[in-house]
This record gives sequence, structure tokens and C-alpha cells, in this order.
Amino acid sequence: GQGVGFENKKLDTKDDGFVLLEGDVQTEVVDGISSISFSGKVHAMREKSMNRTMVIKLLGRKVGYNALINKIYALKKSIMNIKNESYFAKFQDVNGFMKALAKGPQVVFG
Repeated sequence: GQGVGFENKKLDTKDDGFVLLEGDVQTEVVDGISSISFSGKVHAMREKSMNRTMVIKLLGRKVGYNALINKIYALKKSIMNIKNESYFAKFQDVNGFMKALAKGPQVVFG
């Protein structure tokens, strides 16, 4: 099936030196609603892991997930399915990210 997650990628906190400590995640119930708060360190790690990432929405004809994955891998990018024919694409370098951002919608399958 089509799960949500970066293909062949797992969060490896050892490489970043990131250690989740007590107090980095606070959970509570406020007026019957669950609330989760994260420390600044956790937010900084999240921001770092999401840089050079953009949301891609497929327009027009449907493209199979595997076909899209193969095309994205050929471009040296990671992809994550986030439902409704939308995906996160993470670029390896800033130049590729800026080129895709500046050129706007692109036709990958013509």
C-alpha cells in the first residue's frame, strides 16, 4: 500500500547528535483537549530536517506512486506521500530546491 513516510529513510538522531531529553516534550489535557508542546531544541531539529522540502500537488492525470518515486529518485530527491495526490519532496541541495521553487509548476510526465 501507499504508506506515509520517506522511502528508505528513517529519523536517525545519532548522526545529528540529537538526544530527546525529559522536558523536551510536554503533554497535558486542556479543557478536555490533548495538548503537546515541544522544546525549542525539538522545533530546531524539525526545522533542520524539513529544510529544502516542498509540497508537490499532482495536477491533471493521475500518476502511480511507484512511477513518481522512480522519477523523483532519478532526480536525486526523497519523496513522502501525504495523501490527496500531494507529496513532500526533499532536495539534496539548495540550488535544486531554489530552481524548482523559482520555475514553479513543472511537467515531469509529458
